[in-house]
Amino acid sequence: MAGGRPKHDAWYEQCAEKIVWEGASPMEAAAACGHILTGEEAKRLVVIPEFQRVLNKVRNEFYAELGRSPSRTKSVVLGRLDVCAQRLMEGAQWDKAAEVLLKMSKVEGWVGSDTEVSVFAGLTQKEIDEVRARVTQAQKQQGLN
Repeated sequence: MAGGRPKHDAWYEQCAEKIVWEGASPMEAAAACGHILTGEEAKRLVVIPEFQRVLNKVRNEFYAELGRSPSRTKSVVLGRLDVCAQRLMEGAQWDKAAEVLLKMSKVEGWVGSDTEVSVFAGLTQKEIDEVRARVTQAQKQQGLN
């Protein structure tokens, strides 16, 4: 790669797949594809527009496959959020952990999208009307209404 920009070869695609699917660094991915790069050459590789196009294409394919997975369920999301919250707490990042826990609560349906806890969840309209009537009656007795 020294001395200029290499032309696009099949190894760009292989390298990008190693980066995206296996979590390899650009230097590790290039080496696995038979291209030994220095740290500086690896840094240059990832800013080459053609490599970026290939890398973005591979990333989009990766995300599309994840999105189509039948194993991607609410339980998986909750599990991942729980791991995120745990790691943030281990790092004493309490405010970020609290945000993740709030998001978990929203996924579970414990908290509405407007971050208000629904105290009426599970009550029927009849039960709500009865409580309203009792509160109104109590207010009248106390002269508040």
